[in-house]
Amino acid sequence: MRITTDSNYRNLLDDIQRISERMQEAQNQATSGKKLNRPSDNPSGASDVLRIDTDRAVNAQYADNAATAQSRLQITDSTLDGVQQTIERIRSLGLLSDTNTAARSISREEVDGLRDQLLSYANTAYDGQFIFAGSNTDSAAFVKASDGTVTYAGNSQVMKLQVGNVTTLQTQIPGGQLFTSAVDVFQAVSDLSSAMASGDRNAIRVQIGNLEQFIEIVSSVRTQVGALINQAAAAQSALKQSDLAQVAHLTQLQDADLAEALTELSQNQTALQAATAVGARVTSISILDYLK
Repeated sequence: MRITTDSNYRNLLDDIQRISERMQEAQNQATSGKKLNRPSDNPSGASDVLRIDTDRAVNAQYADNAATAQSRLQITDSTLDGVQQTIERIRSLGLLSDTNTAARSISREEVDGLRDQLLSYANTAYDGQFIFAGSNTDSAAFVKASDGTVTYAGNSQVMKLQVGNVTTLQTQIPGGQLFTSAVDVFQAVSDLSSAMASGDRNAIRVQIGNLEQFIEIVSSVRTQVGALINQAAAAQSALKQSDLAQVAHLTQLQDADLAEALTELSQNQTALQAATAVGARVTSISILDYLK
């Protein structure tokens, strides 16, 4: 009889322990709002959470890269807009000097000033980096010598940023491909100024033609830059959607159902009270048996 009572008592203690553990788990979920508070709660779920957190951190860096690329490209487009307007003005002054000899002197002075403005555009920097210098971003892309000639000090390397596991995005246009390749715009403007000074109308028209060609080059590059800006925006949008999906998955893995947790807590409290009452009776019976 005593052996049976001892066995029942041990089973009862095991039941009380299990109920207490379930009640503590429900209490933790109700208090923290999380059903996954430590790896042992759900080893597989904890592994998924770690993987998702890692993926989100990587994607956050990709999103930052895409935003940086977009900003650089927008600065590039804005700069090229200024370049285009400057060249249009120089072209207009060239056309004026071709037909109005009296205006050549004043127009030439403005052309020389606009050439310096072009150099300033070509040496535009974003966040301390020269956007037209290729990979030599710490140094000015173009250098003006004492004799007035302008040379490219950058290189032809195209800078890119990682915006996905296997996706990169071009972030700038090497200035050598734009300002001094098919048309050396600085030389063209300088030669136009010289032609205006000498009154050489044929030379003026030649340089006007070069400037018109350069305008087409700038327009083409701006189309390319616009497409890259759109790609940067699309990358950010895709990464944002991916992050929202990952956050939703994390919520499923981690967040507790409060109503369910409270119900579970109440049920286990009732079960614990019942088990405790049974334990009191078992203990009482055991003492009576011993007295007998």
